[in-house]
Amino acid sequence: MVVAGPAGPVRRASRMSSANIQLRHAMRRLLVLQLVLTTIVALSGFVWQGLIAVRPALFGGASAMVGTLVIAWYGRRAERAGASVARNASLIYGSAIIRFAIVMVLLFVGIAILRLQPVWLFAAGPPDRAPFLPVSLP
Repeated sequence: MVVAGPAGPVRRASRMSSANIQLRHAMRRLLVLQLVLTTIVALSGFVWQGLIAVRPALFGGASAMVGTLVIAWYGRRAERAGASVARNASLIYGSAIIRFAIVMVLLFVGIAILRLQPVWLFAAGPPDRAPFLPVSLP
C-alpha cells in the first residue's frame, strides 16, 4: 500500500496475513468457477429450452455465488478475530446458518415471486457448489 509521506510516497506493509491472502485467492477462484459453471448451465438451457431456461439458471447460479460471498465475508471477520478459537468457531457456524438462510430466501424469491422454473433454478445450484468439493477434501 502506498501512502503519501512528507518526503514523497512511502510504501507501508500490508497487514494481511498469508491465510487471509490465501482465503481471498480461494474465494476468487471459486467465484470464477461458479461464474463459468453458471454460464455453461445457462447456455445449455438456452440450447435445450430457449430463453425461458436462461433466467432461472442465471438466478440459481447467482444465489450460489451469494453464498460464496457470505463465506468470504465471514472468513474476513474470522481473520480479524485473530486466534480466538471460540470466536472463530462461532463465526464459522454463524456463516453456515446465514448462508443457508440467504440461499433459501433467494430460492423462495425465485420460485414464488419471480415464478422461475424450478428445474433450471436448481440445475444451476449444485454445479455451482461443485468448486467447493476440492477445497473441502483433504
